[in-house]
Amino acid sequence: MYTPSSPEEREFLARYNPNKYKKPSVAVDTALYGYDPKEKKLKALLIRRGGFPYRGYWAFPGGFLNMEEHIHAAAARELQEETGISDVYADLYYVMGAPDRDPRDRVITPQYLSLVNLAAVSPRAGDDAAEAGWFALNGFAKKAARGERSVREEYEICLEGPERLELRVAQESCYERTVRRRMEILESGGMAFDHAEVALRSLLHLRQELRYGDIAYNVFPEGASLAELQGLYEAAFLSPGDVEGNPLLQKQKDGRLSYFL
Repeated sequence: MYTPSSPEEREFLARYNPNKYKKPSVAVDTALYGYDPKEKKLKALLIRRGGFPYRGYWAFPGGFLNMEEHIHAAAARELQEETGISDVYADLYYVMGAPDRDPRDRVITPQYLSLVNLAAVSPRAGDDAAEAGWFALNGFAKKAARGERSVREEYEICLEGPERLELRVAQESCYERTVRRRMEILESGGMAFDHAEVALRSLLHLRQELRYGDIAYNVFPEGASLAELQGLYEAAFLSPGDVEGNPLLQKQKDGRLSYFL
């Protein structure tokens, strides 16, 4: 609890009008991916929206923040309410904040990322989600075009589940006095709001975590063989060369990964 430093500050806080500035709404979303070791597929958990706007479109689970909540708690609550899934670890990795991204209001949305063993969770639709379903990542391709001081990358993502979603999102990087990057949705593929962009951002971040971090622990908590881990990498469209610097690959005991060596 904050303690005012002086009577003047105490008076300032007592008189402060929180309605002086118009406030944006805040929502939280979770991009939850599950790895299926049997099928060797990486799958995204999406919900079909049951209400307006974008009724009938697919989206990552999420919703609005309550005033008394920490955003971590709000992300966990919304995931549980819309999919029935709880007790999964999620990392905050980005904030979506374009002024026109939601037709209802100015909405700023922190984005969370989670990776789980698909067999460990059983989603079911709830709250304002009409349906919850797993969508397999069946395509992840990139084309790049270089300019004098810029690079434009166009990504094609194919997600297959209850429907086939084909997304196209471009990222342009300009190199002038500083680096500037922006993304543009070319084809939303049946996803609500700007969630086609969220799909790309979450997949790029997940691939980085697989390359350099320990997120694979969430799939193989007891350790994995190199073959099992390679299946996960391939499901994320990563090659052996992409992940050769991962510290987990250096920690092996009896042919399996040992996280605490």
